[in-house]
Amino acid sequence: MKPGVLITRPALQANQLMQLAQQQGFDPVPLPLLEIQPLKLAKEEVLAELDWARGIVFISANAVENLLKNLKDCTILQDKTIIAIGAKTASVLQHHQIPVTIQPSSGHTSEDLLQHPALSADPIQLSNILIVRGQGGRETLADTLRERGASIHYLEVYQRRFPSYDADHLARVLQHPNLDAILVTSQAALEHLLQLYQASGLEKILSCRLVVPSQRIAATAQQAGFRKAILVARSAADNDMLNALQSAG
Repeated sequence: MKPGVLITRPALQANQLMQLAQQQGFDPVPLPLLEIQPLKLAKEEVLAELDWARGIVFISANAVENLLKNLKDCTILQDKTIIAIGAKTASVLQHHQIPVTIQPSSGHTSEDLLQHPALSADPIQLSNILIVRGQGGRETLADTLRERGASIHYLEVYQRRFPSYDADHLARVLQHPNLDAILVTSQAALEHLLQLYQASGLEKILSCRLVVPSQRIAATAQQAGFRKAILVARSAADNDMLNALQSAG
């Protein structure tokens, strides 16, 4: 019997991961833990922020896609320093033919990006940095860049929603006869998973192997009480998450 793998990506982004999991001998079980909803932005606001910026940081693939929904063309980005938080975000930018100037040599966190030579100097040469992201989120990147001399603006282009499920649906997810692993790609998603199963089924969740894309999320999982292996993938990209699971045997 194929091992079951809980796929927690947003529904619209999970299809490729589900297919890859099947190809690699797993039985994917979908349970989206986040929904990505675009924010309605005034065209004038978007253009004004892009015009102000010398460097533009894209904090996720969703940030790229949702900004581009507000642009008829990308010519305004041509003379900007384009900064990607990691390889997956860089790949989406390149797919849209937007050259990436700066990305971490490895990793995909704010801390990884801040180690890049172009951003690690104090003071840095790049000023007027626009961070494109979802509503809320960590302030580490902006705070550190300000300390290094940059002016920072945010452009928030989407919001995260937490899907709700009734008790019967949550129970059916756990009824897979061979549920073995869970793939979680964000801190918020992990926290929502634990909250959903707090009343019932948490022991089953904590007995699964867990694949996450960062040591920070792994530390949260360890504190929550996951008892089997907590596997840290190279990134949140689909192949990296599944490779981490396969390499553990």
